[in-house]
Amino acid sequence: MPIVNVQALIALGMFLASLFIARIVVRIRNGSLPGGEMWVLYLRMLLGFLLRELSRSHFIPLRALMSFRSIFK
Repeated sequence: MPIVNVQALIALGMFLASLFIARIVVRIRNGSLPGGEMWVLYLRMLLGFLLRELSRSHFIPLRALMSFRSIFK
């Protein structure tokens, strides 16, 4: 399999992981999942790392990633 396909699959996996983590953060903040402010902080840092790596991979435009901005407020 060409390296470009492997990189695209990795980027897609990281994007799906970002969506999953963002959903967990929202559920913790709403109170439907147990957790405190430290969990939210940790997950936000993890989400920031994933989004930064996705923007570096150039597979997903930065404007598309900025839709996650509301989570950081």
